[in-house]
Amino acid sequence: MIRGAVLADVEGILDIWNTVIRESTITFTTVQKTKAELDAWIKDRPVFVIDQDGQIMGFASYGPFRVGPGYRFVAEHSIYLSEAAQGRGLGAELLSVIEHSAVKSGIDVLIAGCDGGNAQAQRFHEKQGFTHVALLPGVGEKFGARHDLVLMQKKL
Repeated sequence: MIRGAVLADVEGILDIWNTVIRESTITFTTVQKTKAELDAWIKDRPVFVIDQDGQIMGFASYGPFRVGPGYRFVAEHSIYLSEAAQGRGLGAELLSVIEHSAVKSGIDVLIAGCDGGNAQAQRFHEKQGFTHVALLPGVGEKFGARHDLVLMQKKL
C-alpha cells in the first residue's frame, strides 16, 4: 500500500536511505540521515511510503529543483526501494503517486538526477517517459572516484 509518510515511518525510511548512502552511488552524499532531519523533512514536503504489513519497503518524495520563483513549476524527485521491493513494479507505482501529487501542487516538470553509471535507473526513467537532457561529467564524488550526473526530465 502506498500512502503519505508519517513520523512513525522515519525508522523504516532511515534504514533504506542510510543503506543506500553507505553502500551505493545512487546518491553522491556520504552523510547519513538522522531521525531529526527526517522528522523535519516529512513535515516539510510530500513524502510517500510503500507500507507492506507495517514494514516500509520504499519511499519517494519531490522538492524544489533550484531556488527562486523562476523554477516554481519544476521539482526534483527521489525514489528509494529496499532490496526486497526491487523488481516488482513498486518504483513505477511510487513515481505515479508523486507525479499526481506534483501536478496537484502546480508542478509541471519533474527532474531525475541519476548516477551516470546507473543504467538501471536511467532505463527505469526512460520507461516512465523521462528524456535525457544533460550529462554533467565528473561532478559527483564518492568512494574515492568521480561520477557523472545524468539529468532526465518529464513534462507532466
